[in-house]
Formats: sequence, structure tokens, C-alpha cells
Amino acid sequence: MAGKKSPLSNRMKFLMQDLIEMSDKGWVTRRKEEKAKTIAQIYKEVAKEEAQAARRSGSSNNMQGRGNNNRDNSSSSLRRSGTGDVRNLQRSGSTSGKSQAKTIVDQDGFVQVSKGMGRPNTSASSYKKSSRKQQGSFAAEHGSTKSSDKKAGKKMQREEPALVPETVAPKKDHVAADECGNKAKGILKEYFVGGDTDEAVLSFAELICAGEDGSVERGAKMMQVGTLMVIEMKEVEVKNFLTVLSKCISDKKMEPKSIAIGLNDPLEFLSDIAVDAPLAAKFLVMIVAEMITAKVLELKFLLDAPEYFRTDGKPAEFASKVVKKLGEEAMKSEANVEVIEKLMSEDDKKTYATAGDLLSA
Repeated sequence: MAGKKSPLSNRMKFLMQDLIEMSDKGWVTRRKEEKAKTIAQIYKEVAKEEAQAARRSGSSNNMQGRGNNNRDNSSSSLRRSGTGDVRNLQRSGSTSGKSQAKTIVDQDGFVQVSKGMGRPNTSASSYKKSSRKQQGSFAAEHGSTKSSDKKAGKKMQREEPALVPETVAPKKDHVAADECGNKAKGILKEYFVGGDTDEAVLSFAELICAGEDGSVERGAKMMQVGTLMVIEMKEVEVKNFLTVLSKCISDKKMEPKSIAIGLNDPLEFLSDIAVDAPLAAKFLVMIVAEMITAKVLELKFLLDAPEYFRTDGKPAEFASKVVKKLGEEAMKSEANVEVIEKLMSEDDKKTYATAGDLLSA
């Protein structure tokens, strides 16, 4: 047996060993299985950790403040004693209001102590007299009287209370545009699987932060990444994307300026994408028509599209498909016909006499 090689591999041996151990423990695994978390669960955990950190920092600040107050009280008492020596605090009660007794030196050089110097006078009457004398000397130095104190008190009552400055919330650190695109792609993938529209809109709102610095660029990146992603997928994903996009716009979680900017790259690379995804042009027409219906775009935005799209991307044909998608009323609009005419190339003009002919073809 020693010379024979076991037919089982090491991996199988270890798996069987783990199976036996789990059977002995009542079929309870040694490690807790990790499961995928939703973005909402991750946000809740982060908020909980931040709240715990804030409580810890607040308690440490309170303890530090108490220590500073104790130090301030001790230092102020030392200043009132006249010097930094703590021993002066003990002497101040006995020496205030009385002059030191004169010392008498005898013939042998010894000092004779007069009566009253053996123990300090600590009676209540002497304390009151000394405190009155101290108050009188303090008033004499500062030239203050009871009448002047009353006048000052009245003036202080008449003064208006000081305005408390408003607390300014700290600025939030926003993600960069490229990172925003990657996170937007992850949100859309999760939404296509789960289908929770409100959660997806909330995630995009926290990512874009409409109205704050750089929100237009972040919204444009979300539009760009989402459009490039769905035009290579199925029509159901395109409709789901439009549902989230329309709700973000209606709830003002995204600026309308971001839509036109985010469509630049999909328009420019449409002809290249259509090679591998034949329905890409159809899906992009759906997206543009939906945004025009939501009144966040006008057909004339195609006049400012990337140059490659306007020269080699058949822009007049694309615009005519968008107008047809919008319906008969849009086809009768002179403004739309004028846009199509401006987008027509020389080859289009050879084939179609007017923009109306191209539109009706």
C-alpha cells in the first residue's frame, strides 16, 4: 500500500475532509457565506459607520473640553493670587488687610516674635473686613461705583442680542466623471436585474448631485455610458433605461443640459457600433425621440453634433427617422423640415429634391 499512489487528488481529499467535519458539527459551515449586497444596504452600512464615528469624536471632544476648563480654573486662581506660586493662595487669606508685625532683634542676634504672628487670624469678622478692603481697593483702581454699574447694566439690557452665524454644511466630495460612468453602468446593470425604479433614481441622484459643482458633467457621463450600453442590448433594456432617465429628469435629479452633451459620443460612433449591433441606430432614434417628447431636447441639437456624424453619419436620414417617430404633427413642423434640409449632404440632394421628399420617403 505504501508504494501505491492514491487515486484521489488532494483537492478531493480536502473536500471529503471538510464534508466529514461539517457532518460532525450538525451541517453548520465554518465560514459565513458572503452574499451580494444592494447599493441601498451598502449606503445604510456606511451611514451607520459614520454616525458611530461622529459619536466617538463628540465624546472625546467633550472630555477634552472638561480637562481644559479645569486647567483654566486652576490657572485663573493662580493669577488672582498675584504670582504663579501655589503657596501664595494659602497666605493671601492671612495677610490681606493687615501689615506684618515688626521684628525685634536682641543683643544675642535672636529675633523676638511679637504677639499675633504665631497664628493667622481666621475669624469670620477679619475675613469680612479684609474682603471689604479688597473690594474697596479694586473699586478705587478701576474708578467704578454702584451708580456707574447700574448705568452700565441698563445699557447692556438695551443692546440687541448678537446674531448667531448660520452653520455652513461641509462641501461634499464628488466623484470624477470617469468614475461616475463606471458607477452608472453598475447601477443600470443592477436595475435591469432587479427592476426597482425608485432605488435606481435615488442612486443616480446621489451620484450626480444635481445643482452642485460638476453635476452637468456627471449627468452627461451617465447619459453617455447608459446610451452606449443599451443600444447594443435588447429593446426591453432600452425602454427600462428610458423609464429611469425620464424619472430622473422629471424629479430634477439631472439637468437637461447633460442630455445633449451625453449624446455626442453615441452619435459620433453610431456607424461603427451598427456594424456589430444592427439595431443600434433604431434604439438611438428611440432615445432621441423620447427626449424630444420630454421637452429636454429639440431636433436642432443635431446641427451641433460631432463633425464626423454630420459628414459621414447620414445625419439627414437619422433626423428624418426621429421626426417620423414623433408623429404626423412633427412631420408637418417647418422647423423640423428646415433642420433636415441643413443636414442633407450633396449625395442626399442628388437623390432627394427637397427635405420634404426625404422625410416622406
